Amino acid sequence: MIPTTTTPVPTPTPAPAPAPAPAPAPAPTTTPIPAWPSTVSSLRQILSIDTGAKLDCHGQTRTNARCRNGVSESNSSLVASLLDQIVVHGSLSAAHSALSRVAHLVMCKRYHQDQGPLRLAVWEAILKPVTEVVVKREDQESTLTSSKETVGASKDTLVVTPVVEVKQESLSKDDTPTKRTTSRLRSHSSPSTPTKSSPKHIFSKETPCKDPVIKHKFKTYGLQRSTVETNRKIKEILLRPLRGEEKKRDGEIYLYTFPETYHDAQPYLKIGYSKDVDARMAQWKAQCGYESQVLGHFKSEHYAKIEKLVQAHLHNQRKTEVGCPTCRVWHKEWFDVDFMTALTIVGMWTDWMRKLPYDDDGGNLLEKWRLRVEGLDMTDPDCWTLLERDVFDDDVDESEISEGDESFSWTNYDQFELSGGDTAELSDTDESELSDTGDEYDSKGLADDGDEE
Repeated sequence: MIPTTTTPVPTPTPAPAPAPAPAPAPAPTTTPIPAWPSTVSSLRQILSIDTGAKLDCHGQTRTNARCRNGVSESNSSLVASLLDQIVVHGSLSAAHSALSRVAHLVMCKRYHQDQGPLRLAVWEAILKPVTEVVVKREDQESTLTSSKETVGASKDTLVVTPVVEVKQESLSKDDTPTKRTTSRLRSHSSPSTPTKSSPKHIFSKETPCKDPVIKHKFKTYGLQRSTVETNRKIKEILLRPLRGEEKKRDGEIYLYTFPETYHDAQPYLKIGYSKDVDARMAQWKAQCGYESQVLGHFKSEHYAKIEKLVQAHLHNQRKTEVGCPTCRVWHKEWFDVDFMTALTIVGMWTDWMRKLPYDDDGGNLLEKWRLRVEGLDMTDPDCWTLLERDVFDDDVDESEISEGDESFSWTNYDQFELSGGDTAELSDTDESELSDTGDEYDSKGLADDGDEE
């Protein structure tokens, strides 16, 4: 009998388990909240926004699964900064622009930008009831604190309370001034009630005016321009070689507003440039007698050139202050534009300048960029977006430009005083770094700001 052998049957190797799909995006609840969120973490929870340094798209696919695409690090960082601002705003009307921007930033650029408005509508349903309570309370307080001289004031007349240092004289040399809060005063139409104190304690030496309420009056900067005229001016600035201040690198473009309008949905904005924003704000405080509220600043190449581009882009929104009440200078860099629009335009030109479009020798625009500028449709108000995004060819990947970009900073400055020595030290600083665009510190204050109108 021949023995039989049994061939062992190999056991099949089990297939690896598929990677788990990302958790679906939590649907934001539409249940109204009792109070405005006081922290970013609570705001993220209310709006169902992911935590972490880098976000994933919050959009939903056709199967109701969450999109797997990532959001760039720069946009994730911008979302975090905007959420900080939304918390500080304290109401939907003031925070609406930032909230709308966040609704689009949390969606991937490729597929789900169209879901941004729907997400914004859900957030509005959550936050609007809170706003109604806040607005009602503000209206009541406004009635109690309004004064006759603010009745009927137009937007071109802003009421600002100057810097008030009540406790300054009682501090010893060893005392350190405490940080001021970041909360904004409610409205420029109703000045805050002065602190009860003796007159000698109310005003600092930097504020020589006798009236504790300062009115900032504005007028239109120049004639309105059509889309074609605006675009041709921008084109002229772009094609012109770098010259003078425009050749300098490593500066910053800043945006700030008055302390009394920091809470407004659309305050007047001052847009300028400097190599040292802290020193610049200190000098504005010494000159104009109020604490500038810096909303943000961009690190930038050829910052003076960028400022001219921004000024041309926002020409129709530009305002001139008709003699600062304190220093009497006619400041010409104010803009009647919402913050998110200004932020987008400044960011667009800053991003474009980061692509190094000018050569290092004569500061001339590189040939490939000259051809692109020459080929743009001057009747299209959005033609510059095409230039910034570099959609003409694929030699630069957009993700490489935006990913990891940390050039923009949101800032809250601590309150500080300038002694006589400090003021003298600032006056010795390089004028090119602190004079920005020519808001000169002479008695007339009528010098041109360098924008060739």
